[in-house]
Amino acid sequence: MKTRILLATAIAAVATQAALLDPQGRPYKEIVVAEDAPSTVKIAANDLRDFLARRCGAELRQVSTPSTVPFILVGNSPELAKQGLSADSFPTEGYAIRTGKDYLAFYGRDYNGKLLHGWMNPWRPIETYNPELKLSVFGEAGTLNAVNEFLQSTCGIRFYMPGEIGTVMPPKGDIRLAEMNIQSAPKVNYRWPWFCMVQFNPDAALWLRRVGFGGKAPVMIIHSYDFLNRFQKTNPGYFALADGKRAFGSECVASGKGHLCLTNPDVIRQWSEDIIKFFRRPHPHLRVPELLRRTTPERARRGQILIPYLELHSQGRRKRRQGLPEQVRRLPRIREVQDAAGGVQVHAECRRHVLPCQKQHGKPRECKATSR
Repeated sequence: MKTRILLATAIAAVATQAALLDPQGRPYKEIVVAEDAPSTVKIAANDLRDFLARRCGAELRQVSTPSTVPFILVGNSPELAKQGLSADSFPTEGYAIRTGKDYLAFYGRDYNGKLLHGWMNPWRPIETYNPELKLSVFGEAGTLNAVNEFLQSTCGIRFYMPGEIGTVMPPKGDIRLAEMNIQSAPKVNYRWPWFCMVQFNPDAALWLRRVGFGGKAPVMIIHSYDFLNRFQKTNPGYFALADGKRAFGSECVASGKGHLCLTNPDVIRQWSEDIIKFFRRPHPHLRVPELLRRTTPERARRGQILIPYLELHSQGRRKRRQGLPEQVRRLPRIREVQDAAGGVQVHAECRRHVLPCQKQHGKPRECKATSR
């Protein structure tokens, strides 16, 4: 009798320890992660293991090959491929959470290349990369997105602030999963606040990723007019006229670095060539070119600003766009930009080149650009 009681107690203890159950009521025991997985995938596996231990008492071993069923797959791996699962067709930063006969899978599009960062704040490594965790806020992290979605939506965990003080955990208890077949992706491609010194704060780096900040790559929309300053001596006509003088300095911009004449078709053509080069090399992973308007506050109040937008290679559009980088081919048409800007009036002669400026008192200024 004593032996039977001890045996029953041991069985009950085992059942209590494994509190994450598959749809058939079986406990998960292992997390399968490829040995060469990206750092974001390894962080996802660690977070899943640690938070499930706290949330429901599950004791999960990390392995590269499963030795028991059911098991949990985290990230792309040979074991994931054996189940016929792949993230190849997913959209940018896409991810999936799926249950199968003997598995629970978290996987998505994951970047595993060189560190992605910008050349000035707030996109430098000091703001966007934590070397202790080897975690960047940039680069696709679909698997990490999937795990974070599961921890919050299924497990009820909340991350209100970085660190333990901002983490809210529901009462500990078993979790029995229903069948799951979730596929999703962030609705906004670029999600980054200003100035987060994550290099010195691992908790901040983790929190930013857990709540969805980041993106496929940095979008440096800043100081882009400076790139054409190299033409001040050779092409002074590229620069705006301010009170009869070419705006090479602070004539109409606070920065003192000049302002461009955006109704000059040669400026638009040069900008187009620079953008195409930018996408071809060395930035094939980026999607957004840099087009940033700058002006002084006083001139902005008077309406003397130009809103640039390019419709690249509009003549012979179909034929000429075939050889362009994908990012350039996918730029919206000028009419789409006009509609998005709330019906800004576009002069017929320069519809291909720019959304023209507003003259003083908000009246449309006649554009002298000629069709080419």
